[in-house]
Amino acid sequence: MTFLIKQGQQRAKERGVKMGRPSTLAQHKEKVAELLGLGKTVSAISMQLDLPYSSAHKLVKSCRQISRETGIPLGSVFRLSKEIRAEHRRSLEIESRVS
Repeated sequence: MTFLIKQGQQRAKERGVKMGRPSTLAQHKEKVAELLGLGKTVSAISMQLDLPYSSAHKLVKSCRQISRETGIPLGSVFRLSKEIRAEHRRSLEIESRVS
């Protein structure tokens, strides 16, 4: 029985299904990006949003990475849809392959 469960989980992972509990940080993404765009520090963001420092740091790190990869300003990173960010990533990948 356990073998069948593990097989099913493996097939799901191969299809890209995310396992585990959904993140609750998503509800804070836009506000963190906005505050980061205003020049706030991770510590200030965590205090203002009443988040643990580690959670605020994860969101800031994610925001900075997306901004670096796409060239989108920090304050508006999470306001853009996933499709637009994906398109930016694809265009950057194509540019890096060409160069």
